[in-house]
Amino acid sequence: MEKQQRLNELADFLRTRRARLRPEDIDFPSGPRRKTPGLRREEVAEKAGISVTTGNSQTASFTTGTSITLTVSGGRSAIFSGACSSGGNKRTSCTFTLNGTASVSANVQ
Repeated sequence: MEKQQRLNELADFLRTRRARLRPEDIDFPSGPRRKTPGLRREEVAEKAGISVTTGNSQTASFTTGTSITLTVSGGRSAIFSGACSSGGNKRTSCTFTLNGTASVSANVQ
């Protein structure tokens, strides 16, 4: 079997399994209306203990009530502002609980 075909089959498998579960099935609040049925990728990652990498400047969606930890890698630190303010101090991570719409900025040093 060709590599791309295997990757496509894996993607289909994961999508169908995610679509079968509802947030309430794994103790997540149902939250706002969803564009597709089932769990979001971020919810699966959180339950599996897998981190979500967003790159340099991107967004990710999470269910209200989710505890989020942002970590700076590569031996660097950041000054966080917004929902996870570090008060102007350099830190390697910050943690907050999402209670609504939130944004966080990180000035990586």
